[in-house]
Amino acid sequence: MVAVNLKASGTASTTEIQKAIKAAKNTKKRWVWLPNARYFVNAPIKMEPNVALLGQSKSGVVLLMRLTSGNAISMFKDDNSGVSRLTLLGSYRMHDDSILDRDPINFWSCPSCNEQDSISTISIRINRSSQCWVDDVEIINSGRHPLVLGPTAQNNTIRNVYARGAHNKGGGANGYFFIQGSYNLITKCRATHLRHISIQGSSAEWNVLYNNDFEQEVSFHVGDNGNNLLERNTITLPEDMPDAYYAVMGTWSTQHDKGKINYLYRNALTQLNRDPIRLFSGQASEVDGVVFEGPLTGKKEATAAGLLDQYDHGNNFRPKYKAPTSRSIYTGKYSLTTQTPVVTVGLDNKGVASEIKPEVYPNPSSDIIFVTLHDGITQVEAKLYNFSGDLVLSQHEMKRIDSRLLINIKALKDGVYFLKINDHTSRVIINKSMQ
Repeated sequence: MVAVNLKASGTASTTEIQKAIKAAKNTKKRWVWLPNARYFVNAPIKMEPNVALLGQSKSGVVLLMRLTSGNAISMFKDDNSGVSRLTLLGSYRMHDDSILDRDPINFWSCPSCNEQDSISTISIRINRSSQCWVDDVEIINSGRHPLVLGPTAQNNTIRNVYARGAHNKGGGANGYFFIQGSYNLITKCRATHLRHISIQGSSAEWNVLYNNDFEQEVSFHVGDNGNNLLERNTITLPEDMPDAYYAVMGTWSTQHDKGKINYLYRNALTQLNRDPIRLFSGQASEVDGVVFEGPLTGKKEATAAGLLDQYDHGNNFRPKYKAPTSRSIYTGKYSLTTQTPVVTVGLDNKGVASEIKPEVYPNPSSDIIFVTLHDGITQVEAKLYNFSGDLVLSQHEMKRIDSRLLINIKALKDGVYFLKINDHTSRVIINKSMQ
């Protein structure tokens, strides 16, 4: 672990944080430790592969965002990287060198919501990276987007994140909790006072939003590739949100092409911004045992067909499948030490969940790892390879306990390994310093 050096004033800048990240990479340390303090983010923080930022406490570690463009924290080609236990707070330096440090004036979408058009900062951006995580983080008063999972962000976990407020929420993709990649898990998060929670783009598929508490709509905004899942989320639209918002939406405008089919299951949806408060049949996805699919049409397609008067976000999802016998579509587990989300691959044409990737934990580990073999996996072929591709352990050297494999790795050296269970491969990190 590498600790960031504080000044006598108890503060530090981006320079000290970046130095610590580089030092952790060069010395093959896993964590950069941020003691409780105020940190001035006056330049982008670039993460490195296999290095994570860990704050002493979420409330005590406050990163004041003072840059007016770019990414406050970025993970780009940074597999196995993460950010945990800290707060990112907008405190922007303006062109006249004054400091903007207040909540956005405009809470929701409006005709002129780019109230500070000189500030386009993205708080956290992940792209061309996998097995990364953001955990136990608050993102308050972003410039543009609080969080972006870019088109090439895959197999990442966003957990316990509270995103509130953005100064720029106007048209042209501003103010989004932005999901553009694939196989990402968003769970136990909150979001409000943004423009959209947006799942969009041709790379957006197989994402799971599970057990979140949103005061913001979720939009299949434009041209997603389908098979995204919303399960067990609570979505409550506040009273002051414009009535153009519905809890779950298809495309917003005639400029947006409808994407492919997605799935809703056991969500609790309330729209306090509508009078009377009502849930349409296509949004009553809290019905137990019924999986809804949609959106069925988009505003652009409805306009082209001369059916714009029949276009209704509230009736854009329909009950389609019986739920799996497990009463759950997503059955993964998640923790800080298992950064890769375990994502159900989807529904077959009978509405039955297909095989789930085995879960590996703890990861990293120093002596023993476990592999959870989910229901339906009876025949197991297990092999562990080192980074050079050499076989170092095989199934006869692993002990099976009920639905788990126990793998003793005490004799192996530190490094990155690959565990192949049947057709699934997981990255395993061995780190003896964790003992």
